[in-house]
Amino acid sequence: MRWLAPRVIVVAGLLLGACTSNSAWMTSKGSEHALVGRIWDVRAERFVSETDLADDAALAKFVLLGEKHDNPDHHFLQSKVLAALIERGRRPVVAYEMLTTDQAPALIMHLKEHPRDASGLGDAVGWEKSGWPAWKQYQPIADVALKAGLPLTAVSPSREVGRTVRNEGLDGLDAEVVVRTALDRPLDLEVQNAMEDEVREAHCGYLPERAVPSVVRMQRVRDAIMADNWASASLQANGGVLITGAGHARNDRGVPTVMGRLRPGARSVSVAFLEVRDDWTMPGAYAELFGATALPFDFAWFTPRLEDADACEKFSADLERLRNKE
Repeated sequence: MRWLAPRVIVVAGLLLGACTSNSAWMTSKGSEHALVGRIWDVRAERFVSETDLADDAALAKFVLLGEKHDNPDHHFLQSKVLAALIERGRRPVVAYEMLTTDQAPALIMHLKEHPRDASGLGDAVGWEKSGWPAWKQYQPIADVALKAGLPLTAVSPSREVGRTVRNEGLDGLDAEVVVRTALDRPLDLEVQNAMEDEVREAHCGYLPERAVPSVVRMQRVRDAIMADNWASASLQANGGVLITGAGHARNDRGVPTVMGRLRPGARSVSVAFLEVRDDWTMPGAYAELFGATALPFDFAWFTPRLEDADACEKFSADLERLRNKE
C-alpha cells in the first residue's frame, strides 16, 4: 500500500474525534468500519462534526460536493450539507454535473411550470436516458433546493461540444472560453502524466494508448466548462454548490483550480464522500485513490461502500468492446 500520512496521528485523536450522527445507511459494505460516518478535516488533520463542516462551508462562496455516483448515501449526505448551508442563510445556485446544457431548456421549463416539483424533474429532462444512476438517488438534493426556492442549473458541456472536442480538439471551442479557463495552457508535465496514468487505470488497461491524451483533454474541457457555466450561474445567486464526482472536486486540479482563475479571491470548499476500504483505517491512506500524498480536498466524509466487486471485472465486457472498437 502506497501512501504518506501527513503527520503521526495520536491514536486517542482517532478514537475521540467528532463523529456524525447519521447511523442509517443505505449501503452496507463496511458499515462497521472505524471511519464510517466520520468527517476528516484535511487541512487541520483532525476529525470534525457535521456542524463544524457546515460552519466552514457556509463561509465559502463555492462548495463542491464530490460523490461516487452510484452510492445513494453520498447523495443523501449532499442533501444534508445543502440543507445546512440554507439553515445558515446561504442561497446558492445548485449545479449538477449530471445535467448538460442540452437539458437546460427542459430544466428551465419544468421549474417555471412546477417550481417545487423535484420528483418530476427527472422525467422532464430525460434523466433515464442519460446513463446516470436513477433520478431517485439525486432527488433528495433537488427536494431540499426547490423547497427553499433555490435555482438549479445544468453545467456540463453539451453532447455537441463533446463531439467537437473529440474531432477538432480545442480549436472547436469558443476561443474566449479557452483563454479564460486556461485550456490554452499546457498542463505541468507531472500533472499530465498523473492524469494519463489515472485514465489508464480507470479503463483497466483496455484503452488504446493513442487515445489516452485525448481522454485527458476531454476531462480538462469538462472541468473548464463546468466551472465556467457554474461561475456564470452563480453571479445572480449567493454563491454556488456543485454536485459532481469526487475527481472533479479535487483541489489540486479540476473545477476548483479553474474557479480560482474565474473568481480570484472567492473561496471554495471541497468535500469528498469516500467509501471505506477494510484495510485502510487512517484517513491519509485514501490519498492513494487519487494518486496523491495527501487527500486533495478540504474535507473527507467516510461512508460504507456499495459493493465489493472489482470494477475491472464488473465492466470487463464493456471495456473489451471499447478496445475492439478502436
